[in-house]
Amino acid sequence: MKKILLFFGIILLVSCSKDRIEEIKNEGGGSSDEYQLCLTETDSASVAPSLTGRVSYKENRWENGQTIRIKFLNGNKFLQNKVKQFANEWTEYANLKFEWVETDEDADIKIGFKWKNNRGSWSTIGNNCQNVAQDNASMNFGWFDANTSDTEFSRTTIHEFGHALGLAHEHMSPFIKIEWNKPVVYAHYAKQGWNEKKVDFNVFSQLDPSKADYSLFDNQSIMLYFFSPDFTLNKLKFPKNTILSTMDKEGIAAMYPKPTISTLREKGILKAGESLTSENKRFSLEMRLDGNLVISDLRYNFKKVIWDTGTFGKSGASAYMLANGNLIVYKLGKYLWESKTSNQPGAVAVMQNNGNLDIILDGKTVWSSNSAQN
Repeated sequence: MKKILLFFGIILLVSCSKDRIEEIKNEGGGSSDEYQLCLTETDSASVAPSLTGRVSYKENRWENGQTIRIKFLNGNKFLQNKVKQFANEWTEYANLKFEWVETDEDADIKIGFKWKNNRGSWSTIGNNCQNVAQDNASMNFGWFDANTSDTEFSRTTIHEFGHALGLAHEHMSPFIKIEWNKPVVYAHYAKQGWNEKKVDFNVFSQLDPSKADYSLFDNQSIMLYFFSPDFTLNKLKFPKNTILSTMDKEGIAAMYPKPTISTLREKGILKAGESLTSENKRFSLEMRLDGNLVISDLRYNFKKVIWDTGTFGKSGASAYMLANGNLIVYKLGKYLWESKTSNQPGAVAVMQNNGNLDIILDGKTVWSSNSAQN
């Protein structure tokens, strides 16, 4: 059973400069593409770590369930609507709401396009956005225009909003061993005015394991930027990620958990990322994004799995309590798992305080996961 562990990072202000460009050779050996990098600018080692989300710090997180007010300081409707489109993908998984307000209204996040002729793309981290003046940008998109592709709108917008929600860069994970080719990296960034100290902090530094809960390195994360294979001695590959990964979705859902209930009633549904929680808040029944329905003991930071349906690898599946009393995991109308209690109309599924998932009818247990813990 794969156990997802969450990890945390150190970062307060993030800046992406169009002058900092990496070239990625197309597969097949075509011409190279420009690829803008986002690199940290401010040391924030004094910030206390959070234990509830990946790559986040407590003092930079928004209140769970908060409505974040966002406004544009400039830019045409086309650019504004593209940013809205891709930024809203975070709220599919986080218990946060985005309220888009007019330029003359007060907002938490203030967005500029080429703000004050700044050609970089960057964001202030988390609720630090509130400390930025209303007439100044807390986030900037420096290379968007009418010719920008949806792929690039997705890559940059989702990444920068990840920072605005409190996330840092994936390559800072202490789990991955990166053997940097330091002379090559120093030489590359020296051409862009970076001294060795700045490169050490922005590129080579990793999280302190003693202060972090962390997972397997996610090379599919939207928070990971491309680095040339020549930057490393062990020739690691940093993909050109443009969308949220499964671990991105699970991480932000853990950081900003949506409200849960303990009982799944007739015709109730658990969609991917949703869960039931026992009244004592010790156990959860979660419909994971990978299609597995699992019961976890929440006393452990990594959510120790004590029961599952074995339906992983079926991304997009849901759990459904049929009117006939049968609890099923299904995808596109096909049963992947069932409790085989179809002769119990009106039954409900309850996540119990002892770790059992019970299907109950008229006060009698007609099926149990038998996963109770001492």
